[in-house]
Amino acid sequence: MAVGVRDAGAEPVVAPMADGGEGTAELLADASPSAARHDVTVADAVGRPATAAWWNLGDGRAVLDLASASGLPAVADVKDARAASTRGTGELIRDCLNHGIRDLTVCLGGSATTDGGSGIVTALGGAVLDAEGNPLPPGGGPLADAAAIDTDGLDPRLAGVRWTLLLDVTTPPRDAPAVFGPQKGASADDVNHLTGALLTWCGLTGADPDAPGFGAAGATPVGVAAIAAAAGAPAPEIQRGAAVVAGAMGILDLLPESAPAGVGLVLTGEGSVDGQSDVGKVAGFLLDRAAGTDPATPVHLIGGRVDAQSPVVKRAAGATALDAPFAETLPALREAAHRATLGHRP
Repeated sequence: MAVGVRDAGAEPVVAPMADGGEGTAELLADASPSAARHDVTVADAVGRPATAAWWNLGDGRAVLDLASASGLPAVADVKDARAASTRGTGELIRDCLNHGIRDLTVCLGGSATTDGGSGIVTALGGAVLDAEGNPLPPGGGPLADAAAIDTDGLDPRLAGVRWTLLLDVTTPPRDAPAVFGPQKGASADDVNHLTGALLTWCGLTGADPDAPGFGAAGATPVGVAAIAAAAGAPAPEIQRGAAVVAGAMGILDLLPESAPAGVGLVLTGEGSVDGQSDVGKVAGFLLDRAAGTDPATPVHLIGGRVDAQSPVVKRAAGATALDAPFAETLPALREAAHRATLGHRP
């Protein structure tokens, strides 16, 4: 895209963005001069050995993507919506504790799971039990039989942990299976089962099944909140991932509120620009931010697919769908950015 802008005779300002999904942790680490990457062998969402990463930011702070250990792409060959678990993310967090981390930012997005964060609970020493007191197998499906949570074995170091969860959705737990389950391999029967299972899990943990955002990453915030409460730690702080990354990447300075923007045009996009792009995602956030400058800054969207009827497209100054095979994405992006820049130059 930057090359296309130069082709049009303009000067690009390149500012990578993410919204809490895959890649967010690495971007935030890149903005921290002392960040050190740690690679850890954990279980992926279906229990196979995998390598996941977290970044030590110094001063007891760390950041990680849930998708690094429990992401959907790594298990695309064997999607199992009912059995997929966040246990690997819990194992990654345990390694953070081993390195003295006490301020932990977890970026939620791109998960393969709908287990309410119960896998994180068990990886950190807790247990989810059925009516007979037996531990349940991993995954969101078994939560339908959950009758109790045993937190006596939780890692005592959790008492001193401050949690920050970065979200890119506003979905509540009740709706998480219906909204995100199909892309994780859930059938209609799976969606119904997982919905009931998450409602049971919310009942056990005391979580509000209609709390906005708590359905992120298969309702992972529900489990994290239960861990914090049981450990006597502060409740997790919920933040919008796009706003946090925009601040770290300098985008808030380029698009100041109620002031002239430092740029004349914003180019952004995602794989599919559609109805989910408006709330919590990069495109929707940048449109909101650009609209707040004085005068408003035009935004042009570029995507592999573009739904012309979606709210983000209707709010944008323009939108381009890449009409090219996937292998030709880079030249197609260059051409789209070139044309968009020419079309929006004063």
